[in-house]
Amino acid sequence: GEGTPLLEIPTASQRVKQNRGNTGGGFHSSKLNAGGSSLSGSRVSISSLGGGGGVVDPEEKYKFGVQEIIILCMNTMNGPGLLALPKTLAECGLVPGIMALAVMAWVTTRTCYILAESIHATKIATFDFEMELEFTDLMRIHFGPVWETVALIMLTLTLGSLAIAQITVSAQALDAMAIALTGRSFAVRYYPAFEVISSSSASLQPFGVNQSLVSVGFVVAMIICVGLGLLDLTANTLPQYISFSLLACFVLSGVLHILPITMDVIAASDGDITGNASYFGS
Repeated sequence: GEGTPLLEIPTASQRVKQNRGNTGGGFHSSKLNAGGSSLSGSRVSISSLGGGGGVVDPEEKYKFGVQEIIILCMNTMNGPGLLALPKTLAECGLVPGIMALAVMAWVTTRTCYILAESIHATKIATFDFEMELEFTDLMRIHFGPVWETVALIMLTLTLGSLAIAQITVSAQALDAMAIALTGRSFAVRYYPAFEVISSSSASLQPFGVNQSLVSVGFVVAMIICVGLGLLDLTANTLPQYISFSLLACFVLSGVLHILPITMDVIAASDGDITGNASYFGS
């Protein structure tokens, strides 16, 4: 028979009318979940709500597509961690290294799965399948603003450490390139004494380790980072494509160069798997 519904879900047009008047061209969805609590701050677009006569949220043009996300993730993963992987396998051994990689792969996959399930469960609980949630949004919704702040600080420290490592490796690579092109690179060392030093070692660490200095490569890397940092993330799409193309060319040239050497080493080692892993890791 006919009855009064327990929970009235607003239509798309009603949701658009409720959310109008916000600044920045975006719309905040504020609705009640089954427990009667309020969820605010989620971003939705007019077009996704089925209203607005074809008007598109201005923020839609600042979003990455699937292809851009894949390229961004690959460029990020092919950074200092991947460069340090061969040396790590060479020092810790083939079996422990593979076991550690397997454990980290499982932890990463499980974390992504839990995050995706949390987003899906939140959308079901709030009857809002159009909202866009991030990690800090989930912390605020389920644990409160204090834990949102804690999560934001942890995320900032994590991304900051990754950025510092990438800048350091990029600076060392630029110094090595300068040495390869001109025969020498320079740096200002400020500890233990303030002095100008130079290096002609075309290696991944031209000035050695545990050095307190600012090199030419570091200055160039910082100029590049500042220039790209003035742009929005999606405005860096072209540099991401260029970086990915250079990575593909580097991998292809490396395979074509290393493959003959690899076959010769394997043929001369008489099946010494551990020795091969140590050789190629170093």
